[in-house]
Amino acid sequence: NQEAAMRNRLSTYRDPLKGIAILWVCLFHARLGLENVPLIGPLQSIGYLGVDIFLLLSGMGLAHSLGKASSLSQYLRRRAVRLLPAFLPVCVLWCLMMIPALKLSGWSAVHTALGNLTMVGYLTGAPYMLNWYLTLLLVTILLSPVIYALLSKAKKPYIAWFLLIIAAFACALPMVGRVQMMLFSRLPSAAQLKE
Repeated sequence: NQEAAMRNRLSTYRDPLKGIAILWVCLFHARLGLENVPLIGPLQSIGYLGVDIFLLLSGMGLAHSLGKASSLSQYLRRRAVRLLPAFLPVCVLWCLMMIPALKLSGWSAVHTALGNLTMVGYLTGAPYMLNWYLTLLLVTILLSPVIYALLSKAKKPYIAWFLLIIAAFACALPMVGRVQMMLFSRLPSAAQLKE
């Protein structure tokens, strides 16, 4: 099957492509004075697209993981084992350094710490967040089983995919003009879990 062969080739290059996407985002945020350099300047100006590429490739990994998992709890356990050992030490260190540096106290300090440790602070309006992408990652991991189930059981997957995109944008409408809109604007990419 041609489609399976293409998926296998893309899977082979998934990690290097994710690395390129990460470097592209780093270039976007870097202040290197390269804005007027041909090719690099324009490439840097659209480096935020690296997030979308990374999320699409992560979605492919989630779809693969869901396909191999015998249960929802096994899928969630495997995601936790893969992500938390890297995330928690960085997050705890960030909280230990940034909360005192930002002179946060009382509820602001607690809200910042809990929001970061649970990855939902971006949605709850925590005063400071390590990164908005962590909340997007959590939302994607939790919504992926639902999206995967809907698409894998759909008689017409393209119609189901289209309806999921409409639903994602409908969820985003109340957040137009708010920073949280960034999370919902990226959900349709995650909806491409199943073709």
